[in-house]
Amino acid sequence: MLNEYSLIVDRIKELMREKKIQQKDLADAAAISESEITRILRQQNTKISHRTILALCDYFEVSADYLLGRSNEKNHEGAAK
Repeated sequence: MLNEYSLIVDRIKELMREKKIQQKDLADAAAISESEITRILRQQNTKISHRTILALCDYFEVSADYLLGRSNEKNHEGAAK
């Protein structure tokens, strides 16, 4: 579980670097509390809610499969943006 969680965190950090945004910017844009983003990135919160996953996917325009490490393609045909 920890390796899977680390991959999720790595993907979020990578996407943040690509968009050149900080935690506060992500929290505001994705309507997630800044403290929740901080806990996720510090790996203090290993249970990310379904709502948070979807909010992150929507903001970064990636599939949940990509964010969760089930695919290396950011988007796949039929993925919701």
